[in-house]
Amino acid sequence: MKKSAIIVNDARGEIINMPALAKALEEGRIYGAGIDVWPKEPPDPNESWVQSIIRSKLTSLSSHTGTVNEAMVFRHRAALENIKRFCKGQRPQWVVN
Repeated sequence: MKKSAIIVNDARGEIINMPALAKALEEGRIYGAGIDVWPKEPPDPNESWVQSIIRSKLTSLSSHTGTVNEAMVFRHRAALENIKRFCKGQRPQWVVN
């Protein structure tokens, strides 16, 4: 790979050899990495390669959420609407029992 390469993994943690990625970042053989998934989640903080990737200024790390963001926004709004209705003495719109 070129030294200007940035690896982004948001598919499956096993696709990338993470210890090799950590070493490549440490040695400056690639420019950076974006990690959204890990081979084992949560990653073991006692593993030296995990510590290296977490400490690196060349990485961008996020928690894997897939495509749930839009659904989560809807659910949160619905929950808040129910709370608002309840606080006003009204019956919540979505009642299970």
